Amino acid sequence: MAPISPKLVLLIVVDQLPSWSFELQPERWQGGLRRLLEGGVVYPEMTLPYAITYTASGHAALATGAPPAVTGVLGNYWYRPRAGAQLSATHDPDSPGFFVACDDPVAERDGSSSAVMRVEGVADVLARERAGRSRSVSVSLKDRSAVFGAGRRPDLAIWYDEDQAAMTTSRFYTDRVPAWLHQMYRDRWVESRLDWVWTPLADVDHGARTGVRDDMPGESRGSLLGAVFPHSLGNSSRPADALKRTPLGDELVFETAMRALDGEGLGADDSPDFLVLSFSAHDYAGHYWGQESWERLDLLIRFDRALGHFLESLDRRFGERGWAAVLTSDHGAVRLVEHRAVGGHDAGRVALADIGRVAQGAAARVLGPGEWIAHRGQATLHLAAEFASREDAERSAALDAIVAAVGAIEGVGYAARVDQLAEVAEGVEVREIAETAARSSVAGGVGYDSAAVDGDIGGCDRKSGIQALACRSLIAGLSGDIYYAPEPGYLITSYPTGTGHGAPSRDERVVPAVVYAPGDPRWGQARHAPEAVTILQVAPTLSALLGVSAPAAARAPALP
Repeated sequence: MAPISPKLVLLIVVDQLPSWSFELQPERWQGGLRRLLEGGVVYPEMTLPYAITYTASGHAALATGAPPAVTGVLGNYWYRPRAGAQLSATHDPDSPGFFVACDDPVAERDGSSSAVMRVEGVADVLARERAGRSRSVSVSLKDRSAVFGAGRRPDLAIWYDEDQAAMTTSRFYTDRVPAWLHQMYRDRWVESRLDWVWTPLADVDHGARTGVRDDMPGESRGSLLGAVFPHSLGNSSRPADALKRTPLGDELVFETAMRALDGEGLGADDSPDFLVLSFSAHDYAGHYWGQESWERLDLLIRFDRALGHFLESLDRRFGERGWAAVLTSDHGAVRLVEHRAVGGHDAGRVALADIGRVAQGAAARVLGPGEWIAHRGQATLHLAAEFASREDAERSAALDAIVAAVGAIEGVGYAARVDQLAEVAEGVEVREIAETAARSSVAGGVGYDSAAVDGDIGGCDRKSGIQALACRSLIAGLSGDIYYAPEPGYLITSYPTGTGHGAPSRDERVVPAVVYAPGDPRWGQARHAPEAVTILQVAPTLSALLGVSAPAAARAPALP
């Protein structure tokens, strides 16, 4: 039986949805999650086969089928030596954004784009092979999710600007704000909700389902939103910003998607269109309260119900077999360290300031007085420009000293020189490798391991464990001089509360995935798939559903 070509293919990304915290049982849900889990092919554990697990790099991997070392999207932010500053992955001064509030919708603001992405994504292949007959739109609260989630240049990428309390875009995608997006602002969708009070769902026993109290240790308690229900936007220090951490953030993405269906004519003809919806509220809430919290549970249950209504609207527009979807996440998260510590597990926070202080001391012992650290981030450290003027032997000794000193910090599980990890070069052929086991004996099952990849990069296939994961995340000359990662269960952070991600533990690298395509014989039979799969297989799967070739940098097959 030939596949029924869908009018619309969706990529649904729930930002920060680790497998360890997601309930796969359909009976635990009532809406869209239940429908997808009951009717789709479910992959309980899809692995990110690289070390630096951030939103921007995750969305780029979903769109291209390639890891950060190939896409060039090294994280959410990274240090740029020429600028002498850490810049966003979306930084593009040549693509200013729009101020949508004015009557003349061409006034510009600081903008964003996917210009840094080095390879094509699903949206780019769709545009080329369908010769403009298919459209692609990407929507998220975060600009980095929207601009990288579909490819290098979808027809439109839309994100939320809390300074405007509005959804916006940039000149990278269009010469003027679409009329329907401008109208959405004029309807005051966000502004009219900035006094909303979030109370927990009355029909859910949050304590029984999470196993914790509402104010468990480690939750953020700032002025943006408190640690316990209810959460009032009107009482927040920044209501338009606080909205991103609440169910209203998901509602805003769904509302924008519904308007985009009409405004961009998605699914209007027989040439399939591509819609990416990334739900960033789950990441903001996870960072703020933790994956184990009442807030994260309440948010996900509300998302499930809203997703159900959205999918029903697609049924009415296109028929029950007229659309297909892939639902997954861009990364997982560390379990709330204070909660784990109460349970007797090794867990804690490694201060970024300590990384810089220890690295500076080690460098100075070899190189002498001077400021040797240009920048220290959550995963990499850049040495000052003066470092390059030293003799090779002296530089090597200083790097080794920094690695030893940083690696000895309590809670740091790994440190290494980038020049001994990053082996990716332009034009290197991608080769198939087998899964290799490595450091996986850490209590709680959250250790490091490497993942099976049906196509690897250059010398990365000759490495194993965390070395292989780091190799797929780093680019020599761009990623700094030292790479480090926390011991599984720990966080390298400057925040005193909440949780995070970005490191290579299994908790951060393993996420669920579902392919729902009832009109397609390849994925039309519902089942739980036991096969080992990776995030690099999502782009080829989306391409197959759309009936186009996989992106050029994708080497893995579609999901089985």
